[in-house]
Amino acid sequence: MDDPQDEVGEGPRLDRHAGPLDELVASAAAVGPRKRARRCITVSDIDRMQRDMVQLDTWRTLLPEMQAKIASLEEELTAARTSVNGLHALQEAVKQDEFTLGKALQVSLRSRLLEKTRLCPPVRRSVGHRPKTTMVVEVQAVLRAVIQFVAMTKMVCTHHRKQALSVRTIKLNSRDSMNHAFGMTPSVVAAVQSRVFKRKDGSKTARILLEHYTTDEGKILYVVSRSGGTAAVASRASEEYDPRRKRFVHPLVKSTLPIAELPEDLHSPVAEMVWKESRSSKLQLEDWGDLVSGKFCVTVPISIVQGTGEDVGALID
Repeated sequence: MDDPQDEVGEGPRLDRHAGPLDELVASAAAVGPRKRARRCITVSDIDRMQRDMVQLDTWRTLLPEMQAKIASLEEELTAARTSVNGLHALQEAVKQDEFTLGKALQVSLRSRLLEKTRLCPPVRRSVGHRPKTTMVVEVQAVLRAVIQFVAMTKMVCTHHRKQALSVRTIKLNSRDSMNHAFGMTPSVVAAVQSRVFKRKDGSKTARILLEHYTTDEGKILYVVSRSGGTAAVASRASEEYDPRRKRFVHPLVKSTLPIAELPEDLHSPVAEMVWKESRSSKLQLEDWGDLVSGKFCVTVPISIVQGTGEDVGALID
């Protein structure tokens, strides 16, 4: 008689005495490995991959340029943050001191004056060649700095326009007012008001911050001071110089003259400060107001004296 188990299913015949492990192995063998279906690559797939390769080559070429642009933008961003921080710090400083720009202008003028007085004056090329009578100190400054400078030093400033450009003028009536305008201490005054230079040939030349003028006869008159309608002057009988003794033959003699007898250019005060708006300011924005730029010029009277000029320097002590 046949066993009923033989009629069920078509799978592998299991031994009735087989263990659980044998049954698991037999079941796995019956299932068998499943084969993955192969995908066929079409012509359109090849075209798409070729287009992707071209795009990748383009990106590979542009990558260094993009990296450089990103680095440049990062640097600009860092610089912009620094500028904003610096501007904020400047604004805070201006809030604390209303004369910040005026003081900066004064320091610039004083430094420039010191630089100019350290330069040896040029040699006279001929007897008829007259040495300069003024020294000009120039700095660039915005109008707000000039306004603060005038308010800080309590000087009188006049305003007018010349050729459609704004002009501010400050008159200095004495050497003391000039020293005050520059903010000079006694040591700085001593350093700039008289300086002696030694040339290569052994001769000496002195530059002294003192007004003078030369008459038609060649006589030099040094303007010591003004008071009312008169001026105290000093002059020599002649300008003869003794090279052996290294001094002038005749000493200086003081006298008093009416100011009207002085040359017209000496009727004005000792020195003059002028701020003139720059022509390029016309290209600036109109709403800049007192931030328009310009040139600030100070005209200082000087005397170039042969030798050490001790007698001339003593006039301003």
